[in-house]
Amino acid sequence: MKRTLYYSFLVLLFIPLLRQFGVFPINDRELDGNMEVRTLSEFNWNNWANGVFQKKAETVATENIGFHGFATRLRNQIDYSFFHLAHSDKAVVGKDNILFDEWYLDAWRGRTFVGEDFIDIKLHKLKMVQDTLKNLGTELIFILAPNKADFYEGKIPDYYKQNRYPQNNYTYIAKRSKEIGLEFIDLNKYFLSIKETTPYPLYPKSGIHWSNYGGYVALDTILNYIEAKQGIVLNDIYIDSIELTHVPKHPDYDIGKNINLLCQIPQWEMAYPHLSYEDNPNKPKPKMLVSGDSYYFNIYNYDFTEKLFANNAFWYYAHWVYPEMYAKKTVATSYDLQPEIEGKDIVLMMVTSRFMHNIDWLLIDKLFDIYYPGILWKKTYDKQASIQTDNDYFFWLINKAESQGIPVNETIEKDVEYILSQDANSPIGKSVFDYIHEMENNSAWLEDIRQKALKNQNTLRDQEILDAYFMEKGYNKEIEKKEDEIKSNTDWFDKIAEKAKNNGSDIHVQLKREAIFLLNDDTNSKRDIDYYINKIKAEPEWLNSVKVKAAKNNIDIEKQIKLEAQWMLENDK
Repeated sequence: MKRTLYYSFLVLLFIPLLRQFGVFPINDRELDGNMEVRTLSEFNWNNWANGVFQKKAETVATENIGFHGFATRLRNQIDYSFFHLAHSDKAVVGKDNILFDEWYLDAWRGRTFVGEDFIDIKLHKLKMVQDTLKNLGTELIFILAPNKADFYEGKIPDYYKQNRYPQNNYTYIAKRSKEIGLEFIDLNKYFLSIKETTPYPLYPKSGIHWSNYGGYVALDTILNYIEAKQGIVLNDIYIDSIELTHVPKHPDYDIGKNINLLCQIPQWEMAYPHLSYEDNPNKPKPKMLVSGDSYYFNIYNYDFTEKLFANNAFWYYAHWVYPEMYAKKTVATSYDLQPEIEGKDIVLMMVTSRFMHNIDWLLIDKLFDIYYPGILWKKTYDKQASIQTDNDYFFWLINKAESQGIPVNETIEKDVEYILSQDANSPIGKSVFDYIHEMENNSAWLEDIRQKALKNQNTLRDQEILDAYFMEKGYNKEIEKKEDEIKSNTDWFDKIAEKAKNNGSDIHVQLKREAIFLLNDDTNSKRDIDYYINKIKAEPEWLNSVKVKAAKNNIDIEKQIKLEAQWMLENDK
């Protein structure tokens, strides 16, 4: 209350002076940012009796009262100037008044870390898709965009430094991408390496994204990488001039603008390159598709793709299709994904730290299912991947995890397990990670994997994943054989169709359940035979009697042992 009275006093004191000297803003009601335009509720008896009309009328009146915009800016200015507070969703004032976006600070301190298993699965799928597309003539390049929080780590408020988690998505993704052998560009690492030598700021003081000049540096780096990987020389880009100014251009002041201050925050001198392009008809113009987030717009707006490439395709969040969106709402799901991707020479997949909890907005998962159908990596993976693209749900789970004092990836898995337990069509059968768990619980098997990893120069983790994937493929083939066996029997298949209907499940899911049941029966039988084989070999008297039988029957001892074990299996009740 005291603060409100204080602000009201300042408004009443200064408004007459501002009016007299002509500095009172004409459009004082207009504020920047995501401001909801409120209107009155429909006037009827129900709205009046329930108080809905009155409450909405009060809100509309408050937000449209004279000087509301000015008073809001005045309050914001005082809080920013004296208390280093920013009245804008997710805006954070750092040291030396450098502005950060809280989404990126959360990513930097590891609040959004989704766990090693999820990232390992995603990156191995990406590697396999990358290798497949390369064989088909399409270069898929994974790009880790920079994070302002890493770039100005020393300017981050102490609260965020004191509340860091053991690791974050970026550091784990960068480390594992290198270990797996992905084709990727770590622009975050590169920006840090040139931070002290670059002639112009790579980040603006009051913006979220890299600066226009930073975007140019990123573009130049990406083009050099493409030329090296493709073995080509593209048309050159020329910097005709560089405009230096303290007046920021869009989007270099996007955080500052949304704080809605009376006065613009003083800015560094920023560089704005003016580019031109070589147009040599003898140089190649590959077809390229870029999937990414808002960071790419700083590059996209240079219009370089239409000068250096045969097309100008950008899928924003792997969903909204540009430049078509400028004329008509167009989404990526309206395209046939496989020919669309294979029809490009180069596919860039760029992600910033804010979105590294989902990495690709499911693009890689969709491509993987095209080229490697039927592989179950982990029963919770697909649902987890879907949840992590839902920003509101994902951060609700983060808050839930923090309130319970457990890692967010554990909270997500528990949530997913509950959801799947209610679904008749939830994943069934063994997964890649089921095999990994078996390996890790079998010391002899794990030692074999460890030796194989040393021989192949893989990490133990990657050798586990590769071997488990190989076993999963074999497992799927055995399931398919059982499914074919069932489908060849019309009566049997009809019974399964009826069972699927009664259970409310998909017929293909029910068929797979039946096939897995049969396969498990066969596996259990094999384990029983192995049990008797091992028992025979472990008992000298029994083994000697079997050797006598083998000699009498004139057959190999191992074959006689197996016959004995089979007889025991069938007759030992």
